[in-house]
Amino acid sequence: MNLIQSQIKVMTSHEIADLTGKRHPDVKRDIVNMLNDLQEDVSRFAHTYLDTQNRKQTQYHLDKLHTECLLTGYSAKARMMVIKRWQELEAKEIETPEQLMARALISAQSVIEDKNRQLEEAKPAIELHESIVNDDSTLCMRDAGKKLQVKPNKFVEWLRVSKYLTYDNIAYQSHINAGYLVLSTTEQNGKPRTNTRVTGKGFAHFGKKIAELRFVNPTHEIFYK
Repeated sequence: MNLIQSQIKVMTSHEIADLTGKRHPDVKRDIVNMLNDLQEDVSRFAHTYLDTQNRKQTQYHLDKLHTECLLTGYSAKARMMVIKRWQELEAKEIETPEQLMARALISAQSVIEDKNRQLEEAKPAIELHESIVNDDSTLCMRDAGKKLQVKPNKFVEWLRVSKYLTYDNIAYQSHINAGYLVLSTTEQNGKPRTNTRVTGKGFAHFGKKIAELRFVNPTHEIFYK
């Protein structure tokens, strides 16, 4: 349906049935009989839809002229109810296609400006992450999470879900090769223990990813739980 067609006021057979107290099948029958008498194309007024049980149903959309023709044989009370409804419809301001388009453009521009503002706010954090990309020092997972302003346990969980770490918190070889993560071995209770640490390049990489995630999905659980 184009913009001009969407502005034409109509009344559905369901609405006519509700206003007049008649059964919908009876109203549909009355509409079909009227359109046949007027030698109108019935299909032009018919609209199909799926009901709550996913069954195809048909209702009819009538403009004011055809609605008035239909009501000729109805009671005065029924006609009055429909006339009042038409008055309500006509009281509503009709936007021209140009007005509709202008309103849509204004709304779209507002969304774009809001997103640009959020991106500008995220830039300092992104630039900070990039400034340490060549830093030779490494960070443990806990410190990296804190510096990225997310809870360390959620940061580690996000790394696992994002396939940077195995479920034993060991870095995948591809991310070691990329220079984001390194493995270090320490001794605990006399036994060697392998830990994953974040490099300067990895910190910048994860900082970008988290800034982008905050921009796209600020309600992501990594920021709140």
